[in-house]
Amino acid sequence: MSDQRKVQARVVGDYFPAWCRAQKTAVDASTFDPDWSFLTPGMAQWFARAVDEGVVEIKDGWPTLPDGRHTYLFEKGGGRARVYREGFLEVAAAGLLARRYGWSPERLKFQSAALGRSGAWTFDLLAYADGAQDGVAIAADAKWRQRDAIKLVHTLEVCGRRGDHDEADCDARKDDHRKYVGLVEFRPRLLWVIGPDAFADKGPDLVFTVEIQSEGRVRLFRTQPDELRVG
Repeated sequence: MSDQRKVQARVVGDYFPAWCRAQKTAVDASTFDPDWSFLTPGMAQWFARAVDEGVVEIKDGWPTLPDGRHTYLFEKGGGRARVYREGFLEVAAAGLLARRYGWSPERLKFQSAALGRSGAWTFDLLAYADGAQDGVAIAADAKWRQRDAIKLVHTLEVCGRRGDHDEADCDARKDDHRKYVGLVEFRPRLLWVIGPDAFADKGPDLVFTVEIQSEGRVRLFRTQPDELRVG
């Protein structure tokens, strides 16, 4: 069975029923019919490895790292449920960081905590240099469309050149502007924007070193995927 088929079968047969049981509001499982076109072979491979090799545990349908924080595979609205596509990229990315680049799962965290001005979660996945809250080495954010991943990079470059500015005074999407604020507040060594191309044979493509300057100015410098390797 291909990794794509394996992941799809687990989602429909195991993860989704477990998630439904954990919900306080009933979900009509008969309406659950995912469009799997977003699930590339590479993404499915690293998703499966993350779970099979103990990097991520699926608890009640939520992908969970050892620190207890989780991300999502499903979302609901109006009594219907659908897959949360970015969650699949986040799990696959955690697997990639752990098994290709040597990061201990204990040093990874889903969904960064709210800090300072952003007042909201800013990044989907963090890798900590020393396991401490103040030692962010990699800040990563997932976009299930490659064009949206590239657009986020552009937004961060624009906001970074501008420096300190309020969310209300920014033309960017609110969520994307908050990634800029997160860079200033978390001060990671690397930024990894995770699009579907990150799981191609050549490895992650949108990896940048981060330089934080005065007055909230941020510069991003494209770098090689091997920079993601644990230091």
